[in-house]
Amino acid sequence: MDSLPPVYSGLRRRATAASTTVGERQRSGHPARGPSSQAVWHRNAAQWSHVGAPLRPGPHDTAFSLGAMAAWEARNGSDSPVVAVLGVTPELCRLSAAASGRFTAIDKSADMIRSNWRTADCPNGTVICADWLSMPCPPASIDLVLGDGSLSVLSYPDGYLRLGRELQRLLRANGQCIIRCFVRPDTAETPERIFEDLLDGRIGNFHVLKWRLAMALQPGIQEGIAVGLVWSALNREWPDLAALAARCRWPLDEVRTIEAYLGIDTRYTFPTMAEYRQVLAEAGFTIRNVCVPAYELGDRCPTIVLESTARA
Repeated sequence: MDSLPPVYSGLRRRATAASTTVGERQRSGHPARGPSSQAVWHRNAAQWSHVGAPLRPGPHDTAFSLGAMAAWEARNGSDSPVVAVLGVTPELCRLSAAASGRFTAIDKSADMIRSNWRTADCPNGTVICADWLSMPCPPASIDLVLGDGSLSVLSYPDGYLRLGRELQRLLRANGQCIIRCFVRPDTAETPERIFEDLLDGRIGNFHVLKWRLAMALQPGIQEGIAVGLVWSALNREWPDLAALAARCRWPLDEVRTIEAYLGIDTRYTFPTMAEYRQVLAEAGFTIRNVCVPAYELGDRCPTIVLESTARA
């Protein structure tokens, strides 16, 4: 098995050490939008165990990612890829136990690292507290990049292009990126329609409701959507979260995850698939494969496999 490039040796650290140096930084690559832009990641870390699909990958997603990694190994005659994970999503880090190679998880939020990183979940890996837009890795040192919703925390198009340039720098000539994306439908929903579906029992879990609202409220891709506006929209319709949980028979702890958005101006971006293709092409990538999962809202959460056209 190949080891990580030597430059990593001085940069590896456990989450406890990382938190002492970057406690005030915000998550990788997300533009600062105001004094509370870091707070959403602190709050998310505290409640992450209550976050579920489609905000987190399901078995269908991880099985596809594992298969894509195996296909890359077969094509390239390698059984020891160097893998970078954008973030500390437990479901992706745990792939280390089933896949060969060496994993390095990279996240800018010390809170998320403290909350989610478990060495036992990633036996062949380590964690680095760093910015995705300037990762402490040498050029052409990474074979595979994994990510879950990573692009949606960036500004569009600038943040996407900056990350694209960084990935082009890090990837070896035959490298690939395997990233689950959050995709806004070509025809946007209205919040009114979403709340009608809620009352009619056509929304399966709270996280589906939250993500549909976020996408519907986004006025444009360059503006993105401030997560505080998602809380406000729900609060106008359902100020009593306990009543909402009881009506829909959803766990109250899951419904209360919306409270992480209260007063927060951090923005997410939800491109359409055409907008994804456009910005990825500009960044020098082409989509080799797409997997659309079968779970509710899965059509808006495809995993894409990217290859560089810059080195083709």
